[in-house]
Amino acid sequence: MVLGKITNFFDKLFLGPVNDVEDVGHKLNDLLPLYVLYKSDRRFHFLKIYIGSQIYSEALKNLINSERPDRNDTCSFPSGHALSGFSSAEYSLHHLNNGKITREVEILYTLATFLAYTRIHADRHRIRDVYGAYLISKIVNKEFK
Repeated sequence: MVLGKITNFFDKLFLGPVNDVEDVGHKLNDLLPLYVLYKSDRRFHFLKIYIGSQIYSEALKNLINSERPDRNDTCSFPSGHALSGFSSAEYSLHHLNNGKITREVEILYTLATFLAYTRIHADRHRIRDVYGAYLISKIVNKEFK
């Protein structure tokens, strides 16, 4: 029932069909950073943080070589999708809302958490992978003030 409502929502945004929870996660992976980029008056600053967090993620993936739960490859830790969502939410908290928990921040963190859940549900990541992504987003957003 909830998935049906989410599917209709994304279809109305002309983002293509959404067939399952994993598809919703892929859409959120694209939408959350685009939303924050749109809202920010310091777009280059957000891109620096966003790209920096993805560079940290790729370096850790290559260094740690953690096998995915589905045994597809060894790029499990940290979750790049979850990092995308959490980096967007964290940027919104600290750079768009001056550290205040606003409705926007609550919604972004809820969507980022759901995005992280979709990666676990799809058997692509473990909880530690998405938690690692959350920690990296906190560190990178503080590092690039």
